[in-house]
Amino acid sequence: MSSQESIRVLIAEDDHLVGEMIRGLLEEAGYTVVGEAANGLETVEMTESLRPNIVLMDIKMPDMDGIEATRLIYEHCPTPVVVLTAHETEELIERASTAGAGAYLVKPSNAREIERAIAIALARFGDLMEQRRLNAELQAEIAERKRTEEALRESEERFRTIFETAQDSIFIKDRALRYTQVNPALERLFGLPASRLVGRTDEDIFGKEAAAHIREMDTCVLCGEVVEEEDTRPVEGVPTTFQVIKVPMRDSSSEVIGLCGIARDITERKRAEEALREYSERLEEMVERRTQELREAQEELIRNERLAVLGQLADGVAHELRNPLGAISNATYFLNMVLEEPSPEVKEALEILSKEVGTSEKVISSLIDVARTKPPTRREVDLNDVLRWTLSRIAVPENVEVVRQLDETLPTIQADPDQLIQIFGNTILNGIQAMTEGGRLVVRTLTSSDFGELSRAVEPSKALSPEWVAVSFTDTGVGISEENLERLFESFFTTKAKGIGLGLTLAKTLVEGHGGSIEVESEVGKGSTFTIKLPLAETKG
Repeated sequence: MSSQESIRVLIAEDDHLVGEMIRGLLEEAGYTVVGEAANGLETVEMTESLRPNIVLMDIKMPDMDGIEATRLIYEHCPTPVVVLTAHETEELIERASTAGAGAYLVKPSNAREIERAIAIALARFGDLMEQRRLNAELQAEIAERKRTEEALRESEERFRTIFETAQDSIFIKDRALRYTQVNPALERLFGLPASRLVGRTDEDIFGKEAAAHIREMDTCVLCGEVVEEEDTRPVEGVPTTFQVIKVPMRDSSSEVIGLCGIARDITERKRAEEALREYSERLEEMVERRTQELREAQEELIRNERLAVLGQLADGVAHELRNPLGAISNATYFLNMVLEEPSPEVKEALEILSKEVGTSEKVISSLIDVARTKPPTRREVDLNDVLRWTLSRIAVPENVEVVRQLDETLPTIQADPDQLIQIFGNTILNGIQAMTEGGRLVVRTLTSSDFGELSRAVEPSKALSPEWVAVSFTDTGVGISEENLERLFESFFTTKAKGIGLGLTLAKTLVEGHGGSIEVESEVGKGSTFTIKLPLAETKG
């Protein structure tokens, strides 16, 4: 394929015969004709759709002359144009060139003239497109520079506004650590006008010793670090805390040329943080206390549910077991009556029967007492007398020494003596059973003069008031672990081989029914102290 065959030509000529003649010349010279247009508008449309390499445009055409069509082609679908004219004038040539025509031909033309005009138009079109591209790039560069300058101006204005109106103190220093810019907030902070700060160093302003730490911090920033610290200094005589942040400033080559610093007054924030911390601690205490109250309420609810179940159990036990136990007890009594000289084995068996029946009766009574606790029937009671009576009814092992430390000046109280006997009896038995290898049980009553000593012994944070009396039971037994101490008064909880875990539960219930309390202090391997505190006057439990 020749170079001409690769060039596609559109002919725009309203005279069909002239158009056919031009087509013949072009095809004879080796060009490819892609179409013929009969008017200016059609020429523009066919140029857009056929995309020729060049257009041969007749100037004189209906509806739109060739020069206007050339202008539209150049603006909307840039394509080289050779204008055809029958009358060559300088004005016509100037108009065609201005519209975008690359060359012109005077009709009629021969093949050589057409080929030469096409070559000129193609070459000039390339130059025009390059110039157009360069102009577009230049215009874009100018527009971008204007946008950049405008953005820079706006940025500088915003920075200046922020710099001048900021509540934070802002400053800029050069590499020699001289202040180059300061805002009004920094002037207020230092109590100096900008004229006495700009161009000076911190040593000039505060003295070498006072500015030593600042210089050390600034030196780190000039090495490329971002430094942050808190600084407290007096402002108008009031200690004020600042959060100071300093960052390096760099030039276009990333060399550090100085630093920018911001000092923010965080005094109120620090106070708020401290207040929040204190409130958080108080809140934690409140939550912990409330959680403990809820836990205790939940435990109380569980105990009440257990007691409800226990009440049903007690009714069934009393009904189902007491009758057969009564029959066994009567049979044992009858055998003891009719057997004049029973053998030792028979006598021992009868004693065991009698003892176990009594034990069973006590278990049933404990169940009923815990499940069906009655309000105390109060009357004037001497605690020492109740303790003596209780101790006289308990079989104390020979290897256990009971020491009585009873205050004879102890005032009487309003209480139910029968319930007190149960309380003291269960507590004493608990202490004796804790001393499996023997030991010492100290039973003590305390008057108001001993309350300080007792309070420190039981729980230093709690003091007993003069409206209370106390009884303490101290054993030298195995002691109680911290884990078991928390469950000590739960129903059916016991660490002993014998027993069902109701003795201390009943004791606590009866003490609280009197409006009192029972407290325990214990150390594993050394023993335990149970302290029962009772009000002098009648209170609601």
